[in-house]
Amino acid sequence: MNKMTPAILRSQISALPETWVWTGAVIAYFAVQTALRLAAGPSLEFDEAEALWFARSLAPGYNAQPPLYFWLQHGVFALFGPSIAALSVLKSTLFAATVLAVLALCRRIAPGIAPAAALSLGLLPEFVWDMQRDRTHTVLLVLMVALTALHLLRSLSAPRRSDALVLGLLVGLGILSKPNYLLFILGLVIAARTVSRRPRNLSLVVSAAVAALIASPWVFWAQLHPDLAGASLGKFGLSTHLGLIGQRLAGAGNFARSLTVLLLLAGLVFAPIAFLGRKSTAQAHPDLRLLIRASLAGLAIAFAATLASGISQVQSRWLLPLVLLVPPAATLLFAQRLSPAFANRLTAAFAGIWIVVLVALPFANASALRHADFAAFDAQLPSGLPVVSPETLILGNLALAGSGRGLYSLTRGGDQPAAGTQVLLVTLRSDLARAAKLGYEIDADSVTPMLLVYGTGQRPYVAARAVKRF
Repeated sequence: MNKMTPAILRSQISALPETWVWTGAVIAYFAVQTALRLAAGPSLEFDEAEALWFARSLAPGYNAQPPLYFWLQHGVFALFGPSIAALSVLKSTLFAATVLAVLALCRRIAPGIAPAAALSLGLLPEFVWDMQRDRTHTVLLVLMVALTALHLLRSLSAPRRSDALVLGLLVGLGILSKPNYLLFILGLVIAARTVSRRPRNLSLVVSAAVAALIASPWVFWAQLHPDLAGASLGKFGLSTHLGLIGQRLAGAGNFARSLTVLLLLAGLVFAPIAFLGRKSTAQAHPDLRLLIRASLAGLAIAFAATLASGISQVQSRWLLPLVLLVPPAATLLFAQRLSPAFANRLTAAFAGIWIVVLVALPFANASALRHADFAAFDAQLPSGLPVVSPETLILGNLALAGSGRGLYSLTRGGDQPAAGTQVLLVTLRSDLARAAKLGYEIDADSVTPMLLVYGTGQRPYVAARAVKRF
């Protein structure tokens, strides 16, 4: 184990007051964000409703998303009960932990510029805007990315016997957060194998075994429930109607577009610094080189997988774990080209992005689903009948509104009403065929349009009286 030099020790001790200041600032920011969410409206967005619906119970799997976020949310519900406050506290805690983990990672490389590097996460719109507005699993995913990178960097410089076990634990939890975590960890391991202090093969085997053990309940569940686990495969655009070549071209084009959308703002900031900043002959920190290589390796793997599988649709958020550390790495890389005064202005500019987002969030929520009156919607429905719906948006919000009726998800293999029970099918008209396949006898004459009002517009749903049959 390397001994810490007196100079490094003194620098870390002197940085302690600033560390507490920034930690307090991050916690305060997300406390305000939580308060804004509580004031935003009485109803839930899509991801929030999904979390509330599934987190009411513990299970090895629920839907196409891995279960870790739902498990954590279940634990918070056990303490505080199902509520918007419980949903917001968990998400804000995970979000704040991510920023603090990136801050700790950057302090290992350059303590003086670390706050600016951590705040540069605001250059990723998917991170600073969409994740604050309506994301759940992605918030947990980026936390696992930051924690895994932080642990690996620390273990390479100051190895301990427990490192392999901790890495396996983090990787297992990362897999249980979201499947695209695997692309990140593959890129990180490949990059780690290129440095002088690389992880030992035996350590990687131990880590892989621990990770497989932790992820195995969900993996086994997914094999037993392919319909639920693969329900979101349609998002990838795997149909071959474009032809073999056309499918690959579409996938490559969407990959490039999504990557550009993610990194455009960061590119606009760092390109002038790279070309106009002061020249520096100093070599990049070894940890910094590893992070850059990890991002490049992960993106290469993701692009190759896109072409090989025939995926034609690529969303920006799917690539977020692969580029999460790119803006912090770029900040650290170009810090030597900045004067101290300009570096301070850069920190203030990055902080300004977060403040602007915080101010804009209430306006973004003004016409969202959060203002829908699901209690009034429930009152429109005939009383005494349970509701069956394929949409967790409906089920989660009705559960939050305290609907006294039974609520059931229109999914194969899920709990369903007893045979012969009269129910209300609350869904879009296009889902009536799916209900028929699951044994619901649809009487076309009983289909009645219902209105769910939110924001400035109206979205029609269909309430269909159906009879369960087996």
